[in-house]
Amino acid sequence: MPTDTQPVSIRLDKQVIENLKRVARYESFKRDQDVTYADLIRETIVHTYPMPKDEDADTDQDRSA
Repeated sequence: MPTDTQPVSIRLDKQVIENLKRVARYESFKRDQDVTYADLIRETIVHTYPMPKDEDADTDQDRSA
């Protein structure tokens, strides 16, 4: 994870947060390390929407707009 991070605020249903907390406890046990529900959200975003591998990929997106 890059060290140059910015806070992001989103709203989620209370049941979703409770479920994420439950999953985080399970992941903490499974990985034998502390995992928070915010970690799960962060990991999901990074794995679902990875950064482009080369810098040219960003300019391709600009041209299509």
